[in-house]
Amino acid sequence: MKTLAAMQPYFFPYLGYFSLIDAVDQFVFFDTVQFVRKSWMSRNRMLKPSLEDFQFIHAGLGSPDYRCAISACQMAKGQEWQEQLLRQLEHYKKSAPHYAVTIDLLKDIFNNSPEFLSQFNAYSTCRICDYLGIEKEFSMFSEVTQTFPEAGHPGEWGLIISKVYGAAYYINAPGGEVFYKPEEFQDGGVHLGFIHPSIKEYRQGFSKTFLPGLSILDVLMYNDIEGINQMIKSYTVDWKN
Repeated sequence: MKTLAAMQPYFFPYLGYFSLIDAVDQFVFFDTVQFVRKSWMSRNRMLKPSLEDFQFIHAGLGSPDYRCAISACQMAKGQEWQEQLLRQLEHYKKSAPHYAVTIDLLKDIFNNSPEFLSQFNAYSTCRICDYLGIEKEFSMFSEVTQTFPEAGHPGEWGLIISKVYGAAYYINAPGGEVFYKPEEFQDGGVHLGFIHPSIKEYRQGFSKTFLPGLSILDVLMYNDIEGINQMIKSYTVDWKN
């Protein structure tokens, strides 16, 4: 029986996002939600050159209507934002053993950049999964053609999406547990679980302190594929029904 998760498409998300992908058979990019400024949809965190604090990296956007769905949010034309992001990461060359291969992967993603933000975030996430050898079924919720009911509250979307894709098990990220009603899932014939990633420390260059929760790009810079997969698989799932 199928296990499924759904998340908003994030911009080079943190390691725990990939743990959620690893835990399921099918991962749905929930791209019909409203675009939110200054959120993980369009930015993430990387180390500053000092390695002691973080800086934001940003997706280049057109002039979005901030009331639109993320699936309708266009990327900026040209390569200026991509070049800016690459410049922000140049300092990793001095401390990161996997700088070159990570930059090559990033440039490959940029060279095939889709037109819309949700597509870019989904594509880049899938490309990173390919690099890591993570094979899953990926779907965009905006491409669903069948009719489905509107959610009565935020926590109901997981149940609706599970039924749309025929999943018997649904796993959610830990932060949204307060919105979910396990009894609704029980009545709907879907098992509800929450993932709890265990974010392991890794050496971030010459820094004396570890900054957790940075973009997956930071993880790629400092760790080999085997080590990253070990970290991704370090999680538990707490089933509620």
